[in-house]
Amino acid sequence: MNKIKSIKLDVETYGVNKGKLTGSIEITNQYGEIKIMVDPEKAGEIIRILAPALVATAQDVGAMMVASVEAQAKMLPDLVGEKA
Repeated sequence: MNKIKSIKLDVETYGVNKGKLTGSIEITNQYGEIKIMVDPEKAGEIIRILAPALVATAQDVGAMMVASVEAQAKMLPDLVGEKA
């Protein structure tokens, strides 16, 4: 049975793909490992698939951060007054 060991995407800093997203996918099974290189076109497809989840996660983290700041502000009434 194939198992994904890792998926790595990075922006190239030199060479023909400088400034473009590339990467690799490592797959293992009972016979060994395979490493598949991901070109900029395939990396873009991967990002398009992941984009909705990345946006949702960013929104969730933002909401948690705002809630945390608001909760802390309520605990410090002397520091949060009419001063603006």
